[in-house]
Amino acid sequence: KPTQEQQSEEPKELSEEELKKIMKLVQVEELYIEALQVKYPILDWEIYSKGQRKC
Repeated sequence: KPTQEQQSEEPKELSEEELKKIMKLVQVEELYIEALQVKYPILDWEIYSKGQRKC
């Protein structure tokens, strides 16, 4: 007897609105990851530049 979890794994047709919601979620996630990748080198650069001034 199949359970609900097994039934949900089967491919089903999605409405256009559902597809747009999924696409929006993916876009937001990619932007968040990209922002973190850009942010860290800038912070490291500030720490190193301040450290060099004190020496």
